This record gives sequence, C-alpha cells and structure tokens, in this order.
Amino acid sequence: MNEVLAFLTMWLTDLLVLGTGLLAATCLALVFLRQPAARMALARGTLLGLATLCVLTALPGWPRQPLAEVLSTGAAEEEGDEALLVLAEEGAILPAPLMMDAPPAMDENANFSAPSAPWLTLAKVIKFLPLFWLGAAGCAFAYILIGGWRAFLLLHSAVKAPAWSQQELEQLVSPKNRPPRLPGK
Repeated sequence: MNEVLAFLTMWLTDLLVLGTGLLAATCLALVFLRQPAARMALARGTLLGLATLCVLTALPGWPRQPLAEVLSTGAAEEEGDEALLVLAEEGAILPAPLMMDAPPAMDENANFSAPSAPWLTLAKVIKFLPLFWLGAAGCAFAYILIGGWRAFLLLHSAVKAPAWSQQELEQLVSPKNRPPRLPGK
C-alpha cells in the first residue's frame, strides 16, 4: 500500500471514530435541549467541532494506531491454539502445561465439548463498525429528509398572516433590517 493511501486510511478511520463519538454526544445533548436557539447553537458548535476534527486528525503529529496492527491482534485471538502449533513445529520452547490432580472418573455416556471461542472478538467488532456507522448515517439522512419534507408541507399549507400581525412585525424590526417573510398562501 502506498504512503498516501495508508495516510488517508488512517486519517479517515480516526475521523470516523471521533466524529461518530461527537455526533452521538450531540444527539444525547439534543434530548435535553428544548429551545430552538439552543439547538441551533449546538448544531453550529458540532459543525465547528467536526471541521476541527478534520484538521486535527490530518496533522502529522496526531497519534495513530495502525489499523493493520489492530486487525492482526484480533486475528491472533481467533487463531488461538493454531498459533501455538506453528510455534511448536518451528522448534520454539513452549511452557510446560500445569500439572493438576487427575480428574474424577467420567461417565462414558456423558457429552462434553471443548470450550468454545468467545463469540465477540475485537476483529469481529472492527469488521462490523463500518456497517454500524453506515446504518446510523442512513438513519440520520432519513431523519433529515423526513424533517425537510414536513417543513415543506408546513410552509405550503400555511395560511397568510393577518394584516395587523404583519404591521406589528414591521414595527418590531428596526428600520435597517428587512422584516422576516411570513409564509402563507
């Protein structure tokens, strides 16, 4: 893999993980904020935070854990005893197994199986993180589309404001600013 592609992969991985964390924290904060002005301030701060993350994670001094090392440690967990067999075949000196008392006599009809490998390993989690992120991004995109459609319907089904409210609004707005448009048919 060339150097540029390796850098882009690590940069996007860091940005993906940190950006997802920032967006999750923002969603949690939105649950507690009810005022539209506070929500807009949080949205602007989140956009600023994402832009800052883009720059920070691209800096050469940003600490990185190469993805290949993380994946190789997860693959070693899955291989388990196979790695020991390879070491033994290569002539490596392996520690002697612990000596224990002889197990009690077992019933010949009993069914015993070897302990199974853990069902959730780091390698499996890393493989499904992009799918989880894409699912969450798809849900967020659908939420935005539904919100935009509802706002469109609200604006196009609104009734024109009465003349007295338009005059009141013009008096409240300073002469140097343009009064906001009151939607309606």
